[in-house]
This record gives sequence, structure tokens and C-alpha cells, in this order.
Amino acid sequence: MQQNLDTVEAQFHQDQLKSPLLNVLQSPRKRVHVEEVPDEKDLIRLPFPQPAGSTYGQAQTMFDKLRHLQEVGQMGMMGPFNDKEEWEEQEVRLEAVGARRAGSV
Repeated sequence: MQQNLDTVEAQFHQDQLKSPLLNVLQSPRKRVHVEEVPDEKDLIRLPFPQPAGSTYGQAQTMFDKLRHLQEVGQMGMMGPFNDKEEWEEQEVRLEAVGARRAGSV
């Protein structure tokens, strides 16, 4: 009985050595490798011209500007467009972009 187990074990190990998975894992192109990373002393560090996260100041967004102009009556019926024709042209373009994104064109 022990001899049969030894034979089965030996056969199992031989079959494992023939496994295609093992061949892939042993291939030098498929193995995990460690990339050489330069030492920190070799890195070049340049100062950034201004502090990170700095802003140009505070201002209204374009939406807020347009809304304010509409509220005070300084913008016509067509909003930021010059006339109804320009508004319709942009509406057609916007619908075409939306249709392309939806995959219907």
C-alpha cells in the first residue's frame, strides 16, 4: 500500500513538472521581477513657481455671471447668444453631441 502511495506521489510530481502553467511561470518573460528604482539622491527636484494649491483669487462662475445679467435685465431673451438663429444652431449641435454619446448616430 505504501509503495502504491509513493508511486502515485511520484507520478503526481512528474505530471506537475509537465504542466503548461509551470512552463509559463518558469519562463523568464513571465516571471515577476523587481524594477531598479533610482536612489532619491539621484532625483532632480525643481522648485514650483508658486505654492501648490494657490488660486488666481475669487470670482463668479460663468453660470453665475450669466444668471446675474439675466436678473438685472442686461441679457436678451436668447441668453448669451446673439440672436434666435445662433441659439437654434447651438441647440442642434448640442442634440447631435448627446445623440452620439448615447450611440444613436
